[in-house]
Amino acid sequence: DVAVLVNLRSRRGSRRVAEQARVELPYARVIASRSLADTESFIRDLQRSAPDLVLSAGGDGTAVGLINALRPADELSEMPIGLLPLG
Repeated sequence: DVAVLVNLRSRRGSRRVAEQARVELPYARVIASRSLADTESFIRDLQRSAPDLVLSAGGDGTAVGLINALRPADELSEMPIGLLPLG
């Protein structure tokens, strides 16, 4: 199970990127995020059903924001994270 966070505000992030992630990873949970609130909602969803891998699609700020949001969630704090550089 894979979850993908696409930051729509990163330099190359877009709805098109999110849609392409859905095509390439048809079973992945993909969220197109515009805000920290979107990311926090995504994390709450992951807490209900933790994936095997989370992909951060954005820049360094997206990756750092995702890591910081995952840290307080004990069951997610050691989850593998992959990066799709779009910043």
